[in-house]
Amino acid sequence: MARKEGRKQGHNKARKLNAKQKERLKEGYRREHDRQSRALEIDGVSGVPNASERGLKNGRHAFPQLRNFFNLKPIKGETLHDQFMSAMSTHQKHLWCNYKDKLVRNSLRGTRMLLQRADKFVLETDLVRKIGNASYHATDEKIFDVFNNAIPPFDNMWIETERNSKLFTDDGDDAYEQVGWHIQRGGSFLMPGVTAMALAPDNVIIITKYIKFAKAHANPDDLFKDADIEYKMNKLPHDGGGAYYICDLSIAIGEGVVPEKMQPHDWNVLADKLRHRGNPTACLGEQWMETIENAQPHIKRNLSSRLGRVYSYGYDLGHNLTRFSNAYGNSRNGIVTTAASIPQKTIVDVYDASIQHYEDDIRILAWALSDFNYNWIFKEPAPKAKRRNRSDSFRQATIETRTIEIELPKPRGKEMREQQYGDGTPRKWHKVRGHWRVYKKTGHRVWIESHERGSKKLGEVHKDYKLKAAE
Repeated sequence: MARKEGRKQGHNKARKLNAKQKERLKEGYRREHDRQSRALEIDGVSGVPNASERGLKNGRHAFPQLRNFFNLKPIKGETLHDQFMSAMSTHQKHLWCNYKDKLVRNSLRGTRMLLQRADKFVLETDLVRKIGNASYHATDEKIFDVFNNAIPPFDNMWIETERNSKLFTDDGDDAYEQVGWHIQRGGSFLMPGVTAMALAPDNVIIITKYIKFAKAHANPDDLFKDADIEYKMNKLPHDGGGAYYICDLSIAIGEGVVPEKMQPHDWNVLADKLRHRGNPTACLGEQWMETIENAQPHIKRNLSSRLGRVYSYGYDLGHNLTRFSNAYGNSRNGIVTTAASIPQKTIVDVYDASIQHYEDDIRILAWALSDFNYNWIFKEPAPKAKRRNRSDSFRQATIETRTIEIELPKPRGKEMREQQYGDGTPRKWHKVRGHWRVYKKTGHRVWIESHERGSKKLGEVHKDYKLKAAE
């Protein structure tokens, strides 16, 4: 009995000690907050502190608005994926972010892990141009069919264009040197009002855009040379310095209605100020948006409810919206807690720029994925695996990367040989992408989810995909 009482007293003592530690920690935070608030001398009107530019540029903070991206040496890397991986690790000065902020560094660490595991695709320029022309005047029924068939073949994938791609117009967009999209099923996003990342439901796809801006012919920072710090802090990523940028907003696409709790709380307030970009279908481009507005009621209702916007995991890395909302420059408070201290025009400008980057993107991606999901045609169901007395102990395990080139579109699908699968032959570990399987005799069509095959004891085969236009 005495022993139990002693344990109970010890437990209570430990709980009181933890409570005291928490109280001391909170008191330390409050003191540090007051100290930094006095140091920054926050101006309640403009939200810009009377601090030295040097301290904000390369002191306690590293605001990208004050950084000269134009003079930075280029990042080496064969693909945009490689360059962003480098920008988020060893070359953070190239990335539009306040890389000295602890929460920003944590966010970049998690993003690197996601991108490292993503299956990679490259869209050739000729295919992008061909898709842009073919999809521009699509009917509402065709748009509906494309959306239903545009299933991501992997749950975590990366798609990028070629360097200096003209993208979606004949004249091209001089601001973009290269772009990529990170596509996740049930992916990561920032829940409004929450200080941590959240995962979307499995039936919601999250698309986040990555941009490498082209450098202007002359250093754009010369225009800001004699400007005051308040003017300089209004600079945006696309101002011609050649920054690497992760969009503040992501596009959410659901099999059904995108949950309202995932989307920014203040979106309805700002939608009117964003004009046509406040429409959920703005990411499809003006032509498709107009087609859907005049579409059959059930198609318009379905597509409009399946599209939404969410805070991306790269939300406010540059502290455009929360840079002086509190002494820590916390980038995870969300718009709801900062609207009082940040001018609404700044919020609208950042939202407008982020949504503008997605215009026509989802149209191109949906069409490309729909073409990529061509039918795998089998004459009969795959046979059962047969056991074979084969020795694989003499094989040396190797890891290799292969680039699979695929010409699109394939309107007739592709016939697959029965002996390709299920013959019991030992194979290296590899991924099989999601695809439509069609049995020729019965006409039965079923979606096969992405899965793994083979044994890592024999080695690994990692596949990259290059999508080309069919001749």
